[in-house]
Amino acid sequence: MMELLTHFRLAAKVQAEEYYDTDTPQYFVPAVLPLFCGDLSTPTTAGSLRATPLHITFSTKFVTPGYFTRLVTTIASFEVCKLYFEEGIYRNRVVFEFTPDDKQYNFVTLTELSYAIQVDKMCESLENQKTPFSKS
Repeated sequence: MMELLTHFRLAAKVQAEEYYDTDTPQYFVPAVLPLFCGDLSTPTTAGSLRATPLHITFSTKFVTPGYFTRLVTTIASFEVCKLYFEEGIYRNRVVFEFTPDDKQYNFVTLTELSYAIQVDKMCESLENQKTPFSKS
């Protein structure tokens, strides 16, 4: 059954070492998660910088049923990203953590709105990495 859900991108095989036994296969199935009913504005991670949100809109003026699920399961299947459980994982909102160079943490929040998919990118504060201006 899980192979069939994975094939149609309704589930993704993931590894969440901090919560589960690594010897057991783990799957991310967003359709069975609870709905996020709080404020749909972007969650703020402490000490993070946030870019302007990107909205993916459709000519139909609504998000096609199943599109968001397939999008987040595809992203979850990439090895460079992890599900970020501290912000909560919901059917219509998922936070991913990307750590490309082990120096900076990047967080991407995908939120399904009724009319679009909102993509927010946040990264850790770079206050400690000040670059002086060069004299030209």
